[in-house]
Formats: sequence, C-alpha cells, structure tokens
Amino acid sequence: MRLLKSEVMKRTKKKTAKKPSSIINEDGTRDRLLKVATELFAKQGFDATSTAEICQLAKANVAAITYHFGTKDNLYNEVLRGLLLRNHPSQIQQLTDAHSLDEFKVRLRVFAEGMIGFFLQNPEVSAILFRDAGFHKTTFGIFESGLKTSKAEVSKFIRKAQKKGFVRKGVDCDIAASSFAHLVVTPARTPFLMDLLPELDVRNPGTRKKFLDQTLDLFFSGIT
Repeated sequence: MRLLKSEVMKRTKKKTAKKPSSIINEDGTRDRLLKVATELFAKQGFDATSTAEICQLAKANVAAITYHFGTKDNLYNEVLRGLLLRNHPSQIQQLTDAHSLDEFKVRLRVFAEGMIGFFLQNPEVSAILFRDAGFHKTTFGIFESGLKTSKAEVSKFIRKAQKKGFVRKGVDCDIAASSFAHLVVTPARTPFLMDLLPELDVRNPGTRKKFLDQTLDLFFSGIT
C-alpha cells in the first residue's frame, strides 16, 4: 500500500507554471492588500472591516483598493477565491481513473490528506466561513461553488470505480461523495471540535493518521 501511494503521487505530480498577475503589482501593493484583508476579514468579519483600516495596515494609499479591486466586495471576493480555490486543481489531480481497488482507496486517501492539510494551513478559511457564510452572499456563493465542484469530482471518481466493480452496485455516488467530505474534512475546518475532542485533533500528525485510518476504513467498508 505504501509503494502504491508513492506511485500514485509520482504519476499525478505535475509542474504548474506561475501565472502572471493580470493587475499591475510592481510595488507589491496588491499582495499587501490581500494579505491584510485576509487577516482582518478572518478576525473581524466583512462588515466590521473598513477599507481605510485595510489600507492603513497595508501601508497603501486610501485609493489603492479602488485602483486594484474596484470595491470592497471585489476585494473580499478575491480573498475568498484565493483561499478556497487555489488548492483545488492540485487536489482534483488525485481523482484520475483507478485501475484497482487498492489504487481507488489510495487516491481517495491522498485527496483527503490534501484537503485536511489545506484547512490546517489556511485557518482563515474556517474563520471566514463560520463568521460570514450565512450572512454574506459572496461568501456563500464562492463556498457553494467550491463545495459543489469538489463533491462533483469525488462523485464522478466513485461512479467510475463503481462501473469497474470496485464500489458496490446500489451505492448512491452523490451521497457517498458528500459523506466522504463530511467525514474527513469536518475536524480540520472546525477548530473548536479539535480543541474539545482530542481524538479529532488532526493537527497532531499521529492523531491525523489514526483518524484517517479508521474513518476511511469505515467509509470503504460501507461502499466496497
């Protein structure tokens, strides 16, 4: 299984070229605005964060947000897209056709590890989602788009495996995909659960491995 995992990672690893920014950023102002805005939106929320505060902490002219993003909503939109979607392509690469049951399991595990790692490395995502998702249309829309795209890819991957006989007939692939995402990602995107329940504290590498071992074993037992 360990050898198979290394082979899967090797086959799906691709070099991605850096895309040049479509907006002039010679002095780094745009990047500073995004960095400060991300921190403030996560800490205070959209409504409690002013453009003046963002510009002051980013050491930028008061007109910089208008110049680079147009509006505060557009800046917020860019922050969310950067947080939620930048990791998406590299994770989806793991969900290519599996040629055996073992490879099917390994690819889903690698995908799960990547998603957990994403939320752990980007705590701002959880902070913004829990604070604003139910109140700010932009937050909900981008979160919904990312969630639906990921679920659709996992569902498609499971459906292909089902056609090859790796997944039982009668399993609803959409339900399986939603269950998979809920099972493996919930602790990582819910910090207070990790604080309350040590067995869910996937910030600890040992706990994360044990959690994935048992959670995925339960998941695979239900669909294969």
